[in-house]
Amino acid sequence: MDDNFLKGNRDQSIFDFAPFPMWIYEMESFRFLAVNKEAIRSYGYSEKEFLNMTIRDIRPPEDIPKLERAVNEAISRTELYSESLFRHRKRDGSIIYVQIKSNHITFKGIRAEIVTAIDLTDRYKKTQKIEVQKNYLKVIGKINQLLLKSNDWFQSLTSCFEIVGETIGIDRIYFFENNLKENSTSQRIEWSRENILPQLDNQDLQNIPFSELPLFMEALQKKRYFEAIVKNLPQSATKAILLQQEIKSILVLPLWVNDLFYGFIGFDDCTQEREFSEEEFQLIHVLTSNLGHVIKQLEAFQELSYREAKFKSMIENGKDLIAILDKNGMYNYVSPTSKTVLGIAPDEFIGKNAFDFIHKEDQPRLKQSLAEISKLKYMTIEPYRFIDASGNWRWIRTELSYHLDTPLIEGIVSNTHEVTIEVKKRQIERLSAS
Repeated sequence: MDDNFLKGNRDQSIFDFAPFPMWIYEMESFRFLAVNKEAIRSYGYSEKEFLNMTIRDIRPPEDIPKLERAVNEAISRTELYSESLFRHRKRDGSIIYVQIKSNHITFKGIRAEIVTAIDLTDRYKKTQKIEVQKNYLKVIGKINQLLLKSNDWFQSLTSCFEIVGETIGIDRIYFFENNLKENSTSQRIEWSRENILPQLDNQDLQNIPFSELPLFMEALQKKRYFEAIVKNLPQSATKAILLQQEIKSILVLPLWVNDLFYGFIGFDDCTQEREFSEEEFQLIHVLTSNLGHVIKQLEAFQELSYREAKFKSMIENGKDLIAILDKNGMYNYVSPTSKTVLGIAPDEFIGKNAFDFIHKEDQPRLKQSLAEISKLKYMTIEPYRFIDASGNWRWIRTELSYHLDTPLIEGIVSNTHEVTIEVKKRQIERLSAS
């Protein structure tokens, strides 16, 4: 582009009233030579201020080397047009992400570039948020595998702490176990970065009475989390302990198991004062929730292991159809024998309601039975019609048992066997007798 650019009123109008920020800068000195009205509006500088600045002045200091490399490459490139993504800093200090589109130009005899800056901050932040969420989902998957597939939850939890710590950039994570008889708590597990002093062997963190941690306990005992910038806490013994450990920010989540205050998990940042983001908090909440679930399972394991093995053998090898439903009749589990009994694979039931398969004339009776099972705990439902894979109605009899409060089951167990031949035989006998 030649020297005539911006000399005509038409070119000047196009430049000034373009819907995106535009400017012309000298490639050798980086100084602004001209800016349009949208650049003035978007960046907050006046035209006079711009013309006394260089393009370095609208970049974060740490990005200036990247800018200088880009300009050097622009000087040596042979093609006129180029575009790339950069960070810019407005007059108020806020950072925006912009797509730069530029062309070589000779402006008033000076070798320059004309630049268009398109603000992609919202799009960039959404993309970054999606990437963070994807990463957090992967981390959640790892946590689930470590906690839910291990019998040694102490060792698994230590590994989970390291994964979470590295993901959210925290300095220390720890687990305290409560002694509810003594109303005290003790540190059991800790992960910390190499440059952070560990506190696991600190005897002052063993058998701490709840009364000495009122800032934490008041929230945790109400099933609420505790988050704070330490320097902003009121003077107390708790604050003194945190300052002694050089903690700048802290987040503590309660761990409840079977409606008992089992302990808590804490997260310390010894490097910076921070507020945890929504995504970070969700990841931390998953860790705490899964740990509570694991402990709940392990505490119930010995009591249920024998019955579970017996139940598994029955549902996989028996002739009856075993299923677990929620209180509304939705299938949560169906045994493999469904294929043998009805010709329907177990997966085809999951997420569907039992009444989708039951004859309309029989539904009122079965709905009443389902509503009464919570009080009766056990009942036998006399034969009713259930559709099979071929669209035929089979007569079946079901025994229901209430286990919504039983760990590892948490549903209504139905034990069903086919009685089609028996029912039809009775029907024939009644017709013959009449």
